[in-house]
Amino acid sequence: MIVAANLKCNHTRASFKHYARALNNELKEKFQNLNENSKNHSEIIILPPSIAFLEANECLHFTQAAQNFYPCDSGSFTGEIGANMLDEFGINAVLIGHSERRGLGENDNLIKAKFDFAKQKGYKIIFCVGEDDITYMNASAKEFLSDELSGIDLNYEKLIIAYE
Repeated sequence: MIVAANLKCNHTRASFKHYARALNNELKEKFQNLNENSKNHSEIIILPPSIAFLEANECLHFTQAAQNFYPCDSGSFTGEIGANMLDEFGINAVLIGHSERRGLGENDNLIKAKFDFAKQKGYKIIFCVGEDDITYMNASAKEFLSDELSGIDLNYEKLIIAYE
C-alpha cells in the first residue's frame, strides 16, 4: 500500500520539521508492531513545498518527494528546481502531471519531458491523471485518461499512477 500526502503550498521549513518529527515518532511505533513482510509492502510519501525540504536523515519512516521540478540538472531556469537541488536533500521521487500544474499551463510536452528525465534519473514517479466534472458527465473519462497516459512508459517499474 502507498499513502501519499501532497502538502501543496502549506508548511514552512520549521513547521514541516515539526510535522516530520511527529510523523516519524508515530510511524516508528506503528512499524514496531508490524512484521517485516508488512513493512516491505507499505510506503508513506510526503510531498512538502520545496522551501520546506528536509535533510534525508530527518525523513526516517517516510519518503520525501518533490511536488514539482524542471527536467534539468541545473541551468538558467528562473524559479525552477533541478535535479542537483533534489539530490542535495536525497529526494528521488517526484510528482508529475498534477491537475493544478496542468491548470497553470504545463502541457503534454513538458509533462512528457519531466517523465522522461525522471525515468532517466531512476526517480520514483507519481503520475497524476484525472478528468474534470464536465468530461466525467459527458462519459468521455476513459478517452481523456487514456490521452493523459499516452506518451509515458506505463511499464516503468517505479511508476505510481495517482487518480485525482
